[in-house]
Amino acid sequence: PPHPSLVRVGEGFSPLGGVGEGLATSAQGGGKRKEASAYAPQPTAPDRVHREEKRMFYLLTRTEKVQLPPSCFGKGITKKISDKLKEKVVGKCSAQYGYTICAFKIKIGFPGRLDVVTGNAHFQVEFHSIVLKPIKNEILMVEVTEVNEQVVFATAGPLDVVIACENIPSDYSYNSLDNVYSSTSGENNALIQEGSHLRVRLSGMTVANNKITATGTMDGDYLGVQAA
Repeated sequence: PPHPSLVRVGEGFSPLGGVGEGLATSAQGGGKRKEASAYAPQPTAPDRVHREEKRMFYLLTRTEKVQLPPSCFGKGITKKISDKLKEKVVGKCSAQYGYTICAFKIKIGFPGRLDVVTGNAHFQVEFHSIVLKPIKNEILMVEVTEVNEQVVFATAGPLDVVIACENIPSDYSYNSLDNVYSSTSGENNALIQEGSHLRVRLSGMTVANNKITATGTMDGDYLGVQAA
């Protein structure tokens, strides 16, 4: 139910009346998730690993409430609402959706509702979005940004991944002079250093300060350093 201080903006409110089409709300106000093949895995790994690497990006249908001040009423209100929506969600991170990369196919629910206290108009907006939503046990490629004896830091787009030393294969040892992990096995002479590409499995995630930080492991079949 609407807040008591909100009243429906009808035909009589000329700046909003007669603009746009009605909004079909999504089920339970949530997002309808569909996988998007936005990630191309390395061709050398088995198909099972390839399929796991594709899950990180999703196409969602979502709804959000957008608030517009009276100074934005009138001509061009549709674009102003769309801009407010993008400002609210694009580039932002949440535990529910992950990172929102873009918003498109925006449908605005007209008429809106007017707050009689502030004068702001509130609109229900449906839109499609592509999101980066990592999940536990997902496999993905990351690029190393920093190495020290205790931990390896890496990124996958906006996602930060932390790999603790105990999650690095036992045949690697840390070289403090060169600041790299090198393999002690004659079968593997790959280095873990800044700029290296690793295939890791995510073991956990935390969301704080508009960022997702994941922990990862290199222990497992087909994980580890990948050829550039």
